[in-house]
Amino acid sequence: MFKKFIALFLVVMLALSLLTACGQTTANTSGNPETSASSAGDQPETSQPASQEPVTIKYYRFNGANGHEQDLQVLMDDFEKKNPGITVEMEIYSWNDYFTKLKTVLNAGDTIDVFETNYENFYTYAMNDILLNLDPLVTADPEFKPEMIKKGAYDSYTYNDQLYGLCTDFSGVLMYYNKDLFDAKGVDYPTADWTWQDELAAAQKLSDPANDVWGTMAPYQAYEFYKTIAQNGGSVWSADNKTCTINSKEVVDAVQWMIDKSIKYQVQPDLFSPYFKTPDYDTKAFQQGKIAMIRGGSWKMEENLKECPFAFDVVVEPGNTAKAHNFFSNANVITKTSKNPEAAWKLLKYLSTDNFSVYMHLNTLGALPVVNDESILKPFTEKTPPENREAVLDIATYAVNVPLGPIPDKWGQVSKIIGDQLDKAAAGKMSVQQAMDEAKVAIEALIES
Repeated sequence: MFKKFIALFLVVMLALSLLTACGQTTANTSGNPETSASSAGDQPETSQPASQEPVTIKYYRFNGANGHEQDLQVLMDDFEKKNPGITVEMEIYSWNDYFTKLKTVLNAGDTIDVFETNYENFYTYAMNDILLNLDPLVTADPEFKPEMIKKGAYDSYTYNDQLYGLCTDFSGVLMYYNKDLFDAKGVDYPTADWTWQDELAAAQKLSDPANDVWGTMAPYQAYEFYKTIAQNGGSVWSADNKTCTINSKEVVDAVQWMIDKSIKYQVQPDLFSPYFKTPDYDTKAFQQGKIAMIRGGSWKMEENLKECPFAFDVVVEPGNTAKAHNFFSNANVITKTSKNPEAAWKLLKYLSTDNFSVYMHLNTLGALPVVNDESILKPFTEKTPPENREAVLDIATYAVNVPLGPIPDKWGQVSKIIGDQLDKAAAGKMSVQQAMDEAKVAIEALIES
């Protein structure tokens, strides 16, 4: 499920299901005169001196190629109005074409000042010295503070402890739960401070395998793996991203937990059943009242609101030694060859933090902004049901990114290795320790290849 989303994603295609109904192709600025969000308060002054020489910024992006081109042009018009002397030439390409087009242009030496990227591709650009270090621009800007952006989002686009991208929006995974099932069994609802053991205790009371009702459900694949091991203090790579640590005790214990929920405790379905092997089978089962607690994408919220014949809510996931959540995001970066870095920085800052930009992302583009200003986010957080919608924003606080390590261009191969070894352990072909030992050997071979 997560991988499917990455394929769409990591663009703001939160399927627009997360926030508002999709299909809107023109800017929704009702209640928002003079392009200022009514709930956002005063917007920061970002105009550059009128005496500055006019400059043109070339900007490439993929987000918005799904029928929101006019909305994006409204954003560019607003930016140019607030920054006289700067003109933005924006080119938008579909996800399927974007990175191929971008590679061609960059290899040809054509000038691009700013472009959009997701986390996986960002890492490759940063490693290949394509991006401009943003730290000097941040330091020189009295209007911008890193604290304006959620820490997990801000830190995601650093490389070697230096900032190379400014995150604009995100989505992720959290826990949905069926309130009716909890009420019927007299079980207390999950809270933000729950641990794995709290989840297990509740799941044992809620499970009824004979009637195909399960207390909990979490996917069993590479994306769930790297998040779950982080909840137990484990990781695929060492802190310096040089050594593979996939066979550590923390990782092995976390994988054993993933398996035990099905085999030992029998609070979730068999790991080789359609619940795990058929796309969206788990989501449909939750909507049919067969699963009490399920990990699910934030983009599934509106679908669940429409399809679930029962009350549900959301909460941050339980952890064991730490909280951790899948974090899928987009950012804008400046090329190292840009002749207008100061003007380009103004565009980055505008897209991530300007009140009107945040308003448009939240209400029209269907994206979760990364700003810390709660007043701007109230139109989303105060919308019910579900009651605890604000938990979606907490994903950024506990963000865990795809573990790319020193081989970001080989994540597809790494994830396949992980998936294959998870299946071997679940099938009982070898112990979890043996499976992770084999995974380490295979991943280290990728580093050398």
